[in-house]
Amino acid sequence: MWKWFVGGFLALVLLCGAGGWFLSSSEQFKSIVNPPEKPVEVRLETVAIRDLVRTVGAPGNIEPKSNVMLSAQVSARISELPYEEGDAVEAGAVVVQLDDEDLQAALESAEANLKVQQAMHAEAEVGLGSAEASLRSEHARLEGAQAALAEATADVGRVRELFDTKDRSQADLQRAEASFQQQEANVKIVRAAVEVAEQNVKRAHAGVLGALASIEVSRAQIRRSRKDLANTTITTPISGIITTLDKEEGELVVVGTLNNPASVLMEIADLSEMLFQARVDEANVTSVEPGQDVDVYINAYGDKVFKGVVRKVGQQRLTHTDGTYFFETEIVVRLEEGQTLRSGLTASCEIYVETIPDAMQVPSQAVLSRRISDLPKEIVEGSELIDDRKTFTYVVYTVAGDRARVTPVVIGASDLKNTVIEAGLAEGDRVIAGPYKILEELKHEQLIKSDDIAAGEMANVLATDGGAIEEPTGG
Repeated sequence: MWKWFVGGFLALVLLCGAGGWFLSSSEQFKSIVNPPEKPVEVRLETVAIRDLVRTVGAPGNIEPKSNVMLSAQVSARISELPYEEGDAVEAGAVVVQLDDEDLQAALESAEANLKVQQAMHAEAEVGLGSAEASLRSEHARLEGAQAALAEATADVGRVRELFDTKDRSQADLQRAEASFQQQEANVKIVRAAVEVAEQNVKRAHAGVLGALASIEVSRAQIRRSRKDLANTTITTPISGIITTLDKEEGELVVVGTLNNPASVLMEIADLSEMLFQARVDEANVTSVEPGQDVDVYINAYGDKVFKGVVRKVGQQRLTHTDGTYFFETEIVVRLEEGQTLRSGLTASCEIYVETIPDAMQVPSQAVLSRRISDLPKEIVEGSELIDDRKTFTYVVYTVAGDRARVTPVVIGASDLKNTVIEAGLAEGDRVIAGPYKILEELKHEQLIKSDDIAAGEMANVLATDGGAIEEPTGG
């Protein structure tokens, strides 16, 4: 019985072995166990040598070069508004007329006050003349009193000498001394009167100066009243379009104060000369200079490109509402004859900051940063462009037959689309430029396909038994 069992077991083993050999030798089994490598579809670009124009992009707004905001300089009601928002006005045109009745009355009052002050000045002049005449009279009196004192002094001297020789009596000496004392007192009285007269002259002179000052104040009030009266007629200093008009006839306009600025009656802008106020980020501002050409893209005008030139680069770093830092750069937008733009339009620009002639270029998307430790050992050891002291290096993927080959490169400047290759590639080399999702995961020696790769090469690859591929010979 056991012989039958052993025989059946051996037959089963032989049968399984034969089946396994048959399966392992079939192409279908091989394709299941070891499927052929599937190529990834890529987009290729050819390395070219041409001029590279480096630009700096910046957002911003379109604003008129000349824009005035008109406010009232006197408080009054609006009596006339000859124009409406959107109307064109010429320089010097009356755009607002304010009620001037109260200001006309203030001017007349100031003129009347001037006449009063002039009369007071004339009166002060008369008072000064009288005080000076009184002073002259007192000086004359003083001279007379001093002469009488001198005579009395001489008399008392002579009487005293005669009294000493017994030629005059005691009574004569006393009368002479009394006369001297009287004349001496009279001189003191007259001198006091002279001082009073001098003070009266000074007081009268001050009255004249005060009257003159009052006249000047009155004249200043007249000038101010005339200026206020003139300010009731508001004219535009520039020709342009009324872009904003928020007031109506009959409204009261109020002059601003330190804490409350005056309200703007209207804005007038010259829309034939426009500026693009660009917000250039601080990383690129050192490349921007006055005189550089600019392409301006205004959102409201679709793909139309407006030409411009940098006029001024701001020196103060500013902060945008989104928290980013920028330097305001003024760009003059060149408009065609008769063309105008609306104020406040959003736009962006490309400022041409540098031209690099005969530069070897590849699409910027093709340039990748890779960890040196992730690159194949033979690539790292065989390239002089890799600095093993760094963690990352720049590479592109070139084409070796139907395989992607990682190639270290040294890059230079770049614009928005292309990057300069300073070393690592040659003109005419083919590089993989996309799609970006494929580039992110692409590996060295990975199988690729593209419309640019010869169909015959792809057929040979796919027909290779088990997907085996010859070693690439391209660089």
